[in-house]
Amino acid sequence: MSPTTCILSTRASSSGRTPRSWKARRVLVRAHAEIVEGPIAPARSPRLLELTHRLSLRYLGPNGPAYAERTLGRPRVLVHLGPTQWTTWTGGEWHPRYR
Repeated sequence: MSPTTCILSTRASSSGRTPRSWKARRVLVRAHAEIVEGPIAPARSPRLLELTHRLSLRYLGPNGPAYAERTLGRPRVLVHLGPTQWTTWTGGEWHPRYR
C-alpha cells in the first residue's frame, strides 16, 4: 500500500493558547495508515472508550467528557500512522509546492 499524505497545522490547546514559537508552523507527513480497530462505538470497546474520554478532555477542555458521553454510540475508527517522510516549514502561507 502506498503512503497517505496528511497536512497538519498547529492549533490552540484546550486552554485556547498556542505557544508563540508554534505559530504558523506546518508539517506535511507521508505515512502508512493501518486500521487498528473499528469502525466500532466506544461504548462497545474499552480501548476506544478510554481514548475517547482522554482525548475529549485534552482537546475540548473541561466540557469534553460531557460531549464524549453524548457521542459514545457513534462509531469511530482507530488508525495507526507510521510516518515515512516529514516536511516542515514556517510562515503564514502554504509553501507553493503544496498549494
